[in-house]
Formats: sequence, structure tokens, C-alpha cells
Amino acid sequence: MEGARATVLAVDDSEDILALVEATLGREHRVKVAADAHTALRLAFEEPRPDLILLDVEMPDASGYEVCKTLKASRAVADVSVIFLSGHADPRDVVKGFQLGAVDYLSKPINPPVLAMRVRTHLELIEVLDRQLREIRKRVVRTEGRITRAIALEEQSDEREDAPRRTIGKGGGVELPPRRPVADTSFLAKRFKIGG
Repeated sequence: MEGARATVLAVDDSEDILALVEATLGREHRVKVAADAHTALRLAFEEPRPDLILLDVEMPDASGYEVCKTLKASRAVADVSVIFLSGHADPRDVVKGFQLGAVDYLSKPINPPVLAMRVRTHLELIEVLDRQLREIRKRVVRTEGRITRAIALEEQSDEREDAPRRTIGKGGGVELPPRRPVADTSFLAKRFKIGG
């Protein structure tokens, strides 16, 4: 998403709401729209996948809660942020939305500046988390490389130490030095999920 326009999927059975979302967000973001749950699910899985979904709670074919459950059950789009849109601000509905994995809840009628700021804030949070995740992955790769090099050096050292010495033992044969135990690094492999 860094440097590119974010993709926002707006899902609402009201053409007026979809037009409002497009007018409010369309200059800064790529906006996809869906007027029903079936279209919303199809667009959620199509490239470019949405970075954020604005999801109406009440639709004729399926509730926004059902759509959210379906999205969160799929590894491909489970991490996409969902903001519910609703004409009802009942605290139980709001809590239900958060329990299903939503990151925010906006009440209708939608205030365009509030919508724009909420979307911007959540996209910035997504960017920060993505940046942190990329940095963690880089650190894990560097650590894996260090561990691999350390193990290789340890094995080379063991091979040199295991080479027969030219000393004659009491029985007249070649005497080998005692073998050093190799350090158990399996806990590192498990910790950093190395090798599967």
C-alpha cells in the first residue's frame, strides 16, 4: 500500500450512500462499490484486494455481520479492516460488530468529513502495522542467516577437531580427541519457525 492508492470497498444497498462514499473518498483512494453481499464477497477476493471495507449492517440478501464472518473465516482476506455502517447505534450492535472483527463502527447518516478522517486514520494504522511486520520479517531472516552461519561454523570446527591426530596411543593406534557435544539449537528453530 505504501506509495500507492489504498483500495476501499464500500458495501451498502443504498445507491445514495455508495455515491456519497465515492464522492468523499474517490479523490484519495480507489473505491470499489457493491450493493449486495454476493457482489461484496466477489470484490473482496478480486485484485486489487481492498485495504479497508465499509460494510452496511442491514442488507436485503445477507447482513453485514454474516459478510464479516465470511471474510474473517478466509485466510486470504481475514486481515482486511472492516468498518460497519449502520442506521442503528444500539450499543449491543456496536459490540457485536467489534466481536466479529470490525475495527470501527459509523452511524448513519454519514458525515463525509468524519468518514474521510476515520478511513484515513485506519489506513494509516494499517500502514504502520505493515511496516512493523516487514521489519520483523527482515529481522527474522537476518537471525535465521546468523543461526545458519553459526551452525555451519560449529560443524566445521567439530570436523577439524575430529580429524585424527598423529599421536600414538598406549595400544599403538591413532588416538582421536574426545568429541564435543553439539549445542541443541532446536529451540531457536521452533521460536523463529525455521524449516516449516
